Amino acid sequence: MTETAEKFAYMKRVMSEAEPLTSSEGAVCAVVVTYNPDKAILEVLVSCLRQVGHVVVVDNSSSVDSRSMVSGFAETSCLVSNRPASALTYFANTENLGLSKAFNIGACEGAHLGYKFFLFLDQDSILQGGAVSALLSAHDKMAPVACIGALNCHNEEPRTTPLDIASKKFYRWKYERGSLYSGDAIHERRTVINSGLLMPAEVFSEIGGYSEKLFVDAIDLDMSYNLRTHGYKLFQVDTARITHNQGISTFGAGPLEIRSHSLGRQYYMVRDTLCAFRKWWRKFPASCCSNLIATLFGTMMRILFLPGRSERLRVVVQGLFDQPYTF
Repeated sequence: MTETAEKFAYMKRVMSEAEPLTSSEGAVCAVVVTYNPDKAILEVLVSCLRQVGHVVVVDNSSSVDSRSMVSGFAETSCLVSNRPASALTYFANTENLGLSKAFNIGACEGAHLGYKFFLFLDQDSILQGGAVSALLSAHDKMAPVACIGALNCHNEEPRTTPLDIASKKFYRWKYERGSLYSGDAIHERRTVINSGLLMPAEVFSEIGGYSEKLFVDAIDLDMSYNLRTHGYKLFQVDTARITHNQGISTFGAGPLEIRSHSLGRQYYMVRDTLCAFRKWWRKFPASCCSNLIATLFGTMMRILFLPGRSERLRVVVQGLFDQPYTF
């Protein structure tokens, strides 16, 4: 039995043995993955502690300063959130295991503690007031359902360059096209965004969690496809909102203003997107093809117009060929 299979066998066992929690929000365990976060992570954790029963922070081998900041908060969280220090668990990985594996680690801990729902959050996503209650209410209303996603609200200034307008239109089409159901601010979606995703623990265990073949990108698309393959429906709740503080630098001006990424992130964008495409294109051809085309187009623009052209080309080629043989 593989390590991942053993973890989920363990999850199923502890879920059956754990005592159920009584309150609705208290039955939710938030899982937050960190990697070299800035001080804004503290606001993220406080917003979680005010709305969920427990928070599990999984750190992917951040710098010493970042680890000290988050671990120190974990020890004194009761002072700023009016919650016991035991309401937050902190794991520090010795290496960067990627988002997928870190989320799985956090979910296993949540199952061990007896929580019936998992709420997955990026380190730059702050829960707005009443977000978890709205997610739980929608889950009860639409049950049985696999997962409920929050509405991501970006706090950055609106961008009006032609490239950004085209990207925004594609983004909305990719995640929101073809609303299958719409009513009372609840919309059925073909895919949902990972940050702000509420999922019953039993569903997470049934589908095997996040695919650890993917490191950081395309994990929300892979999860959406996996859930739909298992016959589940996906919903988004507009009244459940999170503020998504994306810290992405830009280069250039006017119509050629382009969002930049590190070489490592550029590598994984290409690698993981192609990996998800190879895994799912036969079942979801339109969505997979559109996502792959958008990723490759953005990659081409960065190679052509951003500094370090040869290094960017090198990591892109490496990402194209560093593909797993099995899924």
